[in-house]
Amino acid sequence: MIFEMQARSCALVVGMHRSGTSCTAGILAQLGFAAPENMIGANPSNPKGHWEAEPIARFNDRILSFSGAEWRSWDDLNRNWVNTPYFDRFVAEGCSVLGEAFNDAPMIVLKDPRLCRLASVWHEILKSSGFEVTVFMPLRHPAEVAASLGARNSIDTAQGQYLWLRYMLDAETGTRGRRRFLFRYSNLVSDWRETLRQAEVSIGAVFPRLNDATAASIDAFVDQNLYRNRSTDLGGAGMLHPLVKDLYDILVGWADGGERAEDYTRIDEIDKMFSEFANQVRPLFLVFDDVQQRVKDMQSSLANHNAGLAKLQSKIEAGAASEAAVSPDVVNSITEQMSEIDGLESKLTQMTKELVDDGSGLRANLAKLFSNAQSANLATAAEAEAAKQEATCQIDALTGELAGMREASETAAKEISELLEAIKLLREQEAQVRADAAQAQETVFELEARVSALKSEVEQKRAETDHVYAERDAIAKQAEALALDAHEARARELGLENQLRKSNDELITSLDEIVSLANLLRNAEQSALSAQADLDAEKKARRVIETQLEAQRVKAAAQQQQVGALQGELATAVSDRQTVIEKKGVADAKLIKLREQHAALQAKAEVLHRAVKNQTALADALAIEKSVASSKLKALRVKQEALLAEKLELKLENRRAKICVSSADNHAELTSRIIALMAAERLAFPTSKMPERALGRLFGSRQRSWQKFRDGLAEQGIFDSNAYLIMYPDVAEAGVDPLVHYLTRGQLERRDLPHSVDQISIDAKDGQQPRLKK
Repeated sequence: MIFEMQARSCALVVGMHRSGTSCTAGILAQLGFAAPENMIGANPSNPKGHWEAEPIARFNDRILSFSGAEWRSWDDLNRNWVNTPYFDRFVAEGCSVLGEAFNDAPMIVLKDPRLCRLASVWHEILKSSGFEVTVFMPLRHPAEVAASLGARNSIDTAQGQYLWLRYMLDAETGTRGRRRFLFRYSNLVSDWRETLRQAEVSIGAVFPRLNDATAASIDAFVDQNLYRNRSTDLGGAGMLHPLVKDLYDILVGWADGGERAEDYTRIDEIDKMFSEFANQVRPLFLVFDDVQQRVKDMQSSLANHNAGLAKLQSKIEAGAASEAAVSPDVVNSITEQMSEIDGLESKLTQMTKELVDDGSGLRANLAKLFSNAQSANLATAAEAEAAKQEATCQIDALTGELAGMREASETAAKEISELLEAIKLLREQEAQVRADAAQAQETVFELEARVSALKSEVEQKRAETDHVYAERDAIAKQAEALALDAHEARARELGLENQLRKSNDELITSLDEIVSLANLLRNAEQSALSAQADLDAEKKARRVIETQLEAQRVKAAAQQQQVGALQGELATAVSDRQTVIEKKGVADAKLIKLREQHAALQAKAEVLHRAVKNQTALADALAIEKSVASSKLKALRVKQEALLAEKLELKLENRRAKICVSSADNHAELTSRIIALMAAERLAFPTSKMPERALGRLFGSRQRSWQKFRDGLAEQGIFDSNAYLIMYPDVAEAGVDPLVHYLTRGQLERRDLPHSVDQISIDAKDGQQPRLKK
């Protein structure tokens, strides 16, 4: 009898991270499906083991990286390489990795959450390796997954939900039409036997080693205490994004009542909407990730410094007894250095906390806005498009705020770096002081040893008391020398204070020079304006002379024509001399007179030409003088700008941290509050790519709602639009809505914010109040 070999079988566990894939794979491995070699070991987040091969996980990471993604990316995957030779190369490499992990096992369990995003590649790999595939898809509540990712990987709750949505969308579309079993992770943990029975009934799954002995082992393996972050315990954190909720409801319906083909269309719509949403929102979350990483780096650096301080403090406490003999000035110096270090580290901690709070608050507002935009009556395609446009508009408004936040975070990072450098310098000074103290301590020890020796000599040789007194005098002189050194140190400190006062005097002198240069600049500008006026007058006179000269030239041409006519008449008169002798005399007289007039006109034209030439030379001279004056003016401006920059740099070095933190806090708090109120009222800016003029053109009922919203802000003392327009006439002149201008640009430009008209003085022209253009 010839037996026909059956195809090899693969239980493909496809599910999101933290969704029970490890528990599922561990149960299947005990039911007859071979686990891979070189598995990732257990850890506190997965104490029962991961049940996935390290080489397969790294292979999947390479494919994701080739596609421009990583395991925590939730935007759409680039699949342009699927229909290229790269796909065949990855399939061949995958077959090799799979063979090394499972050898010739007839039934295997293959698990890695990345399989959700790479299902199409792995179906081809398993097919080429001769496996028949059964898909097991564990389903866990998205809020539970997000909470677990936050605890393990510090991933934001909103991004955790988006990551669940992307993985489950790709898992469903990648395994659609194949033999698969979808089940709830909570049901598997509470009653794994019933879950396996449903798999046998629904898809005809077979578990070769399902027996009493194996059941007892699985009972010990499945630990209810490891099912943490349950949705019933999350409270407000269990709220779901509308798209996440839609997909979860569909998949829960499948797990409880079976898969329905009519839901495929809605899943495809969710996939399309989420891809568009991810393209718009992902750049903003990249900014938040960058801020979060910087905060982590700051916290790590602070922890290192705290560890160093703790170590230093322990050394100080250990040597407290011996330091009692050190000079009080040295001890006071060390204490002052430690106090200064503590103050700098407190400031660093506060700045880090404020940066974290700003990023978290802005992230929460952004997530709330997108949640409202997606949940606002998405029943029809037209309403969905309108909601999408409103969300896009709100994203544009928040982009400016994010840019300001990013600039503030960069400034804070720079200031923190400066603080760390200051701490480093102080530590170096402290080390030097400690070295001096140690040297002084050694000197004290030496002196004590010598005193002890002298006492022994006194007891042994009373006769050498004179020598002992001499040694004591030498010690006294050394003490005086130490006191003199302390006095010299104080003198150096006074010298540094004098230098500081001298620097302040030089700063005042520089300010006086700036004022003088400003006066010179104004005088030079007036001289240039006067020279320009003279040049304009000369040009005008030149144009008048040129006009007169042209008129004389025209007149001379006309007279020349008359001369030609008379010469013609003279030629005619020659043929009849006897008849026209009298006419000839008259014509000769006229000709002589015309020639005299022509000569006079030529002379006058030459005079005018010379005058024009002189005016031209004068204009050229004035132009040269203007150029020289302009060069001098430019040089004065450059020098003034340099001095002003130096002055501002000196001022800003002392106030930069306070101004940046205070301004960022005030503007961020007010902006977050206004955006939260807008979200509560479901107000949004109109769609436009111009974030000022177009955003200010509201109309119809939306204009009335917007005006009512602005009036409410003024009544609550949050934002007074009229006071803002009076304080900034350029905003009123530009015709921009004051609240829109503040949210998109004003708070980034650090414009001061009045709360009412009474708080500012009004200096209006012709008694007119600033108003919006219509």
